[in-house]
Amino acid sequence: AVAQLDGKIYLIGGKLEAKGYVATVQVYDVATDTWEWTTPLPVAINHNVAAAVKGKIYSIGGQTPTPKAGGAPTDVTFEYDPATREWRTRAPLPSRRTAGAIAVMNDKIYVVGGRTPPQGEADYDDFAVYDPATDTWTRLPRLPTRRHHLNAFASDGKIYVVGGTLIVGAGGYADGGGTTDILEIFDTATNTWSRGQPMPTAREAASGIVANGCFHIFGGEVPDADVLLAHEVYNPVTDTWAKMPDMMPIP
Repeated sequence: AVAQLDGKIYLIGGKLEAKGYVATVQVYDVATDTWEWTTPLPVAINHNVAAAVKGKIYSIGGQTPTPKAGGAPTDVTFEYDPATREWRTRAPLPSRRTAGAIAVMNDKIYVVGGRTPPQGEADYDDFAVYDPATDTWTRLPRLPTRRHHLNAFASDGKIYVVGGTLIVGAGGYADGGGTTDILEIFDTATNTWSRGQPMPTAREAASGIVANGCFHIFGGEVPDADVLLAHEVYNPVTDTWAKMPDMMPIP
């Protein structure tokens, strides 16, 4: 998971080919073009999401290693204080989830979608908001289209959720629906969902950032194909997508 705070980029947890799941946290200082290690997460986590709010970094959900392939989804919320370089445990997510999406608005953290455990829970469409000031989670109206490895961003009182892998059925991780181009929009004023213009390229596991009020989405995967180089940008004011220059392939 990746988060940005005070000119630094935090790379939190993940998975290495040789070592498996890791708890390591690396910090990149943009001003000095340098990397450093900081205090690891309390546990090794992969497919978590992260965000910064009011000077703190939050790592939420993800999966922890188990003998079973794919790991075990978790509900943990960890808070990192750069001043003390320490992590502490906060209130857990309402449901255990991995490969979800995250967005921040008005100092609150919105977590949407993702995979849940193969048995016992069916919150593939869960949508909840975390208030760091009160350390509380509140469930919101469920995501209309169940999916994981999706993207989300916030703009002008709305949460935008795009792409991902569709979840069908209820057995196992309930994959099989293929990648999607769906864009769904949650209005915090009316507490309702609506549809936006679909993304030009259906994909999962992409990266995205907000710049100049628009959402840029890069790369990602599609079934039975190589990873994508496609770069597209969405304007929430006009509800339109535009194609941008592709990323450069790795030599």
